[in-house]
Amino acid sequence: MALSLENGKIVWATTQDAYPIPTPILVLSVAVASYLAAKLGGTLVLFPEAVSPLWPVCAFLVSVLALVPFRVWPVLIIAGLAGSTVVNLQFGFPPRTIVLFIATNIVQILIAAVPIKYFGNGIMRLNRLKLLAKYSFFAVLLAPFVGAFVAGVAIPGHYWTQWRISFFGEALAFLIVTPTFLGWLSPPSTPTRQSAGSRLEVIALASILVCLGYIVFVFRWETVHPALLYCLVPLLLWAALRFGSTGVGTSAIVVSFFAVWGSAHGRGPFIAPGALHNVLSLQLFLLFAITPFMFLAVLVDERREAGLVEKELRGRLISAQESERTRIARDLHDDICQRLAMLSTELDRANRNGVSPTLKQDLKEIRQHCSEIAQDVQSLSHQLHSSKLEYLGVVLAVKSLCGELAKQHHVSIEFSDMHVPPHLPKDVSLCLFRVAQEALHNAVKYSKTRNFTVVLKGTVGEVQLTVADSGTGFNVEEAQRSRGLGLVSMQERVDLMQGKFYVKSQPGSGTTIIAVLPITPSKGAFGKRAA
Repeated sequence: MALSLENGKIVWATTQDAYPIPTPILVLSVAVASYLAAKLGGTLVLFPEAVSPLWPVCAFLVSVLALVPFRVWPVLIIAGLAGSTVVNLQFGFPPRTIVLFIATNIVQILIAAVPIKYFGNGIMRLNRLKLLAKYSFFAVLLAPFVGAFVAGVAIPGHYWTQWRISFFGEALAFLIVTPTFLGWLSPPSTPTRQSAGSRLEVIALASILVCLGYIVFVFRWETVHPALLYCLVPLLLWAALRFGSTGVGTSAIVVSFFAVWGSAHGRGPFIAPGALHNVLSLQLFLLFAITPFMFLAVLVDERREAGLVEKELRGRLISAQESERTRIARDLHDDICQRLAMLSTELDRANRNGVSPTLKQDLKEIRQHCSEIAQDVQSLSHQLHSSKLEYLGVVLAVKSLCGELAKQHHVSIEFSDMHVPPHLPKDVSLCLFRVAQEALHNAVKYSKTRNFTVVLKGTVGEVQLTVADSGTGFNVEEAQRSRGLGLVSMQERVDLMQGKFYVKSQPGSGTTIIAVLPITPSKGAFGKRAA
């Protein structure tokens, strides 16, 4: 499985004909998991009517089928339905009812699972609005709608009441269980490592959600205030904005479990007289409370994915730019510089032959011009691709850059470095060198001063580059709006490295450019040099 960019979209390249778990183990796991899901659904059944506001078995099986090839669907469906049938037998349902349950489940599973496989095109997470809308039509609406006609016959009682309970219960399960399981079982869009802050945020959200879920739906209130339900809105919004569809789905499962469990035990806001009426009210509350946040979360996922696409394209553009710079630098060094050197040698040979003093002076001047052009071409070649960066490291490369620019433009550039690891990643070194190069060129060109300072400083996990001058300065906001002074190029390079980029400048107060890039230095890698 791999992340790839196709037609401007990030897609998962999945292996449709293979999966990592052996088929017998997968079948056994699905049977056991379906049995446990049915037992969980059984704990949420409201008696004496024996109705379940939420039945997660079909939604769980659909999420499993979405991850495996079509050829193993029959055996997995049989295994999953066998596990849930054992629970139905334990409940004491007659054979006719169990057969109708099996028929209902098969119809719903096929109606919901086939579109995911067809429309998903290898995408295992429902993290796009169009895909979620198609899934919602087939799985959340059509599959429960059709299945409820059979379930209404299977369950004793008023037909249309049982139809409504079955429809909303399955719709609720497909809305929250399947997207959440797909989010859990599929890898993230990018192989990122969670920071300690992110883990603490997850723990904080889960803790608050569990506490409020217990207080609102399980705690024994003398008088239940319906306004307590509104306290869950900020938490669902938090989950949607920070953790996407998987976060909302997980939060919805927690809320639904507390709500249904509390109602089944006569607690919470849905305990008015009439159990069937309470079930419908609970189902409608959960559906209408969770649906908008689910779509909001998918919109957040889509925007985040669009950012990944943009970042991928910018990375490819910069990579192509560096490759082209390397090629041009090689051509300048290996071809143009060599030909200029040969021309200079030929002029020197002609000058030694017997020629008039006037012609000799002209040849000497032409040779001097050739040498100057060769030096300029060599300098341009080094600017396009620094061999010192590749072989000597970023510290010596930036130090050499400062020396070359100081000599070329007759300015003073003070360079120093502190605790920079000797072996930085290649992309980090290249980013630091290009930012220093761009910042110095801009400073020399626009600052109207002759004194500059460049500092490379390493800390634990980071390396910082600072380029400062005491020149005329500029308005940062205006420069960013005009996309000038090379700020955009430097910002994009630093962003691709997950770094931080700062520009501090005001008219008449000089300019300071700071780039901070994350690294993972080895133990004992820090040293100290000063220029």
